[in-house]
Amino acid sequence: MLIAETKYKHQAEADLIPFRDLLLGIFFITVGMQIDIFFLISQFPLILLLLVSIMILKFIIIFGIIQIDESKRVSLKTALSLIQISEFSLAILELARTNDLIAQPYSQVMIATIVLSMVLTPFIIKNLTLLADVFLKNNVEMESQIISDDFNNHTIILGFGEFGRNVAIALKEKGEFYLAIENNITTFHTIEKIGEPVIFGNALKKEVLKKANIQRAKYVIVAIDNPEKLYHVCQTILHYIESSKIIVKVHSQHEKNIIAELGITKILVENDLLSEEVAHMILDV
Repeated sequence: MLIAETKYKHQAEADLIPFRDLLLGIFFITVGMQIDIFFLISQFPLILLLLVSIMILKFIIIFGIIQIDESKRVSLKTALSLIQISEFSLAILELARTNDLIAQPYSQVMIATIVLSMVLTPFIIKNLTLLADVFLKNNVEMESQIISDDFNNHTIILGFGEFGRNVAIALKEKGEFYLAIENNITTFHTIEKIGEPVIFGNALKKEVLKKANIQRAKYVIVAIDNPEKLYHVCQTILHYIESSKIIVKVHSQHEKNIIAELGITKILVENDLLSEEVAHMILDV
């Protein structure tokens, strides 16, 4: 929670994902080993009743509170997203059971209810828009909430060296929105101080790319000086965006040939451009 308030939250989140997945698996295995399947089958009507009652109660409370300042659609989506019983309740339930505050049969019913609500949550969230349309089919109001990091039709610049900065200036003059992803902490602070849009993180991390909404990007400009990292970054971003939207800057023809093997065609060779510029200067004289 402390790291989430810092400027390095995107990179920190990307680094912690493997540990989260591992511990999450252990957590659910532990919960599953406590469940008595035959007992749950015999008590299924009670579990179902308890599940529906809790979810409806949570929905009413959350919807009522959110609707004070938000539209019906936003309130409905928020309430549907939060109606599940959180996994923290399992920790509280375990403490209560350990201290003999709740009998074993009741704890079994509560564990099953909590787990079922968590199982339902992904399906509810996946179909939020559909559910909102069903409940509000006669309501034509639009959501007014705009998520700050919901970029769309933007240009992503990977590597904010001199080349990246020049591209950013040109885009800014044309009124085109861009977003930089920078892994060098010094460069990141420099970009941030001048008020330019930037995310700190490693472009090889899919979580960082998703934060930048790479799937909705107009173009992705890769201006990384390290040839090995450049190749791996190009490999990674090809999973999220088609090659026709990727523009890569390389230093030599050899680097261009390597990147071209990935199917990327928009490749600028720095040495070729410089030699052409020098040739024009000589011929103009």
